[in-house]
Amino acid sequence: KLNVFLVRHGESVSNALRAKLKSENILLDENQVIEDAKIDLTEKGIAQSKDIGRKLNNYLVVNGIDKDKTLVLVSPYQRARATYEYANEILQFENNSDNVFVLNVLREQAYGAFHMIDREIKKRKYETIYQNCQKNTISYYKPQFLGESPMDVSTRLNTVTDFIEKISKQKDIQTVIIFAHKNVNKCMLMN
Repeated sequence: KLNVFLVRHGESVSNALRAKLKSENILLDENQVIEDAKIDLTEKGIAQSKDIGRKLNNYLVVNGIDKDKTLVLVSPYQRARATYEYANEILQFENNSDNVFVLNVLREQAYGAFHMIDREIKKRKYETIYQNCQKNTISYYKPQFLGESPMDVSTRLNTVTDFIEKISKQKDIQTVIIFAHKNVNKCMLMN
């Protein structure tokens, strides 16, 4: 039996920006874009990260799970790494152990040229490109303009599944905790 926890990063600066602009009826356009890999957590996101650390630690303690039998996988993007680091203040995993890995394949879905741009702006400013990207009606296969579809993400995540199986056999892993992103976690569930 292998228990797998998929943890989405805490509230990020871009999550907060989107919510603020939405509440003010302002559309997010190219002028507000933040480089995806460098997006950090808000104070609320830090608190959420510490809270998930307490909840995961409680699960491990209550179920008598040895940390040596727990595998931790982390996205390289700042908000996911920070979520792990704040959660780890409570969890106390050794970062230099062979049970904690930062895996590039856990990075968020690449949205390409439309990264962070609201749908209404995509439709209005990039009408032809947007329509071409929407032709396939099954969203799992829908490409982003110069980016990835969810299917592309699922395909790259197959290596994570293989990695988990390999390490699990070597170390008798009972629990896997993955710190990543919303769409990555969705695709991990599909896999």
